[in-house]
Amino acid sequence: MSPSAFLSPDEEQARLAQLAVAPWRPTGPAVGEALAPQPATTPGLKGHWSPLAATGGGSAVAGPSAALLQRWLRPHWEAPVTDPAQRRFRQSLHETLTDLQLQELALANGYVTLAGVHTALYEQLRALLSTTAVQQYVLDYGYPLLWQLAQRVGLADELAGRDPALRPMLAAVPDQPPLAPGNQVRFASFLSLYGQWQQDSALQAFQQLLAEPEQSAGQSPPTEQALRGLLRRVPADWLRTLSLLPESGPAGEPAGPADTALALQAASGLVRFVEGLANAWQLFAGTDRTGLAAFLARPVGAFFGYHLRGQQALRTGPDWSGEAVAPEVLLYLTTGTVFDPIGAAPETPLPALTAQYQAGLHSLAELWALAQQATGLRLTEP
Repeated sequence: MSPSAFLSPDEEQARLAQLAVAPWRPTGPAVGEALAPQPATTPGLKGHWSPLAATGGGSAVAGPSAALLQRWLRPHWEAPVTDPAQRRFRQSLHETLTDLQLQELALANGYVTLAGVHTALYEQLRALLSTTAVQQYVLDYGYPLLWQLAQRVGLADELAGRDPALRPMLAAVPDQPPLAPGNQVRFASFLSLYGQWQQDSALQAFQQLLAEPEQSAGQSPPTEQALRGLLRRVPADWLRTLSLLPESGPAGEPAGPADTALALQAASGLVRFVEGLANAWQLFAGTDRTGLAAFLARPVGAFFGYHLRGQQALRTGPDWSGEAVAPEVLLYLTTGTVFDPIGAAPETPLPALTAQYQAGLHSLAELWALAQQATGLRLTEP
């Protein structure tokens, strides 16, 4: 049944207006006047100075702008990205590509109709993927729902005919299941969750740890070291005072109030990451979860230590699912209180909190397994 059977024109316009001002829309800063002296025409990067300016036919501008873009979007494992402007531009592009994947998820769940967004999505996706450097960036870093969106808007044949390297990605697009009316409600709830994630500073801090470091290839960020030290201990006194003397623990643990506060913020983000994605997984229980799994493939894969590169998932980071979070830490992060073994009642919430967290980890494992299946990812160990 067509999505339009469940959606009135007025309701669709209201949803489109909501998506247009959503907190996850691309907001990266301008990348500077060193780029081409004309504003980008690609809608997702509107207002950014960038070398994505294209001709009326959608092909990339030849010459220095194209060469500059290719250099800025190079694979960071070949040459680390240290320039702040380049990192900002790459982040802006990542936000744009993520937003396009969310648009595909909205279409797949009937939240909006293809007729309402076809022209804008077709032009935006065509402009992006007609730019060789951006196309290679997508292949390098993996945005699986973009190929499904290309099929949906009628761009797949053009892309496959122009570049044979895209054919395997386009051929791997699964058939779309029939749409159920309840999917719209579930997706609306997911949008609410997703919007909360984007405005959660602790969750964003943890997701920065999940991101493969581009400027220091192979080096563990200090926050990661501090967080892993925090999770491995049961420091009741430490949590009360938010301090730790340097000589009281192994290297890498927080050494003072500032370090401890930073680690606690990331630890809180870790717990919210597990709980939030597990809630999203349960939200779509009883339905086809393929689209959700593909959309969340990048962050969930990173949680298990894998980073997407095309149709491969390479293990390049730590597996956070193996980090045991002490029940006392869970209680502190969940309620803001410290468990005192001496004054505690016989019945404590610690076992229930631990069981809930373990159930969340199980849901993420299921989500990651389906993401691999849905996108044809091949796991590669170092």
